[in-house]
Amino acid sequence: PRPSAAPAPPLAGGTPLLDAQKAFYAALTSGDLAAMEALLASSRSERVSSAIDAGARLDPWPSQLRDDARPKDLEVGDADETAFDEDRGMTTCVEETANGATLLAVQSWVNEGGAWKLSAHETIPYAPNSQAGAVLKCDNRGCVALVRRQRGQMRE
Repeated sequence: PRPSAAPAPPLAGGTPLLDAQKAFYAALTSGDLAAMEALLASSRSERVSSAIDAGARLDPWPSQLRDDARPKDLEVGDADETAFDEDRGMTTCVEETANGATLLAVQSWVNEGGAWKLSAHETIPYAPNSQAGAVLKCDNRGCVALVRRQRGQMRE
């Protein structure tokens, strides 16, 4: 496995988009369903819908935020933002999990009623030998995990 270091600097907020990102991770790691629901956009992600249509299992936010399921030890840093216009933006960051996996994360945001709302959250493993075994795609319904197959375990 590759050596890992905690992402730096930690999430600091400071702009409306980065403040929304910080609130998302606070809700995710603390299991605060009400805070998460307040951050979620009314729209659904086409990528999540496509995964569900292809047979992926959706785990709703109440399941994602359970004490035994949420990533309470997740370290997040190296945040950045892009506002495409006054109604659409994106934030990115690096996630470091308790098991040492490093993930790149991207959040898509829409402005609903003057507040940035999360329309999609996606993570991908950062390194070829990453401990992360899945790509995660989330929207207002919850998350789907698209698990990669390990070499030598594929069926012919």
